Amino acid sequence: LPETLTWADLGGFELGLLTPDMQNRRIIDRNLAKVGIVASPRIESSSIVALVSHVTEKHTATILPARTAAFFAEGRGLACIPLTGGVAGIANVAFILPPVGRRTLLLDAFVECLA
Repeated sequence: LPETLTWADLGGFELGLLTPDMQNRRIIDRNLAKVGIVASPRIESSSIVALVSHVTEKHTATILPARTAAFFAEGRGLACIPLTGGVAGIANVAFILPPVGRRTLLLDAFVECLA
C-alpha cells in the first residue's frame, strides 16, 4: 500500500461517506471538488460506525479524520492511508481500506498502481 494518497487519487474508489449535512462531509466535498471529483458515494450515513462497518466489506472505502480513522482501524485489520494536498486550513484525514484478501481485484489493482 502507498504511504499516502492525494485527493485526486480517490476518483477510482467506491466511497462510503457521511451525509451532506455533516461538516466533515462538506470538508471532503470541498477537497474532492478542488481536484475535479464530484462525490458520488456508494453509501451515505451520518454514523461513522456504520461507515467503518461497510469498509470491512470488500467494495467500499471511507474518509475520516486521521485520529478517528486510526481509532476505528485498530484491531480490525484496516489500512489507514493519510491524504495529502487538501484545502489549506483543513484538518488531516486518512483513507480507510478493507484488509488485503477482502478487497476486490479492481481495488487491489488501483492501490497497487499508486504504490
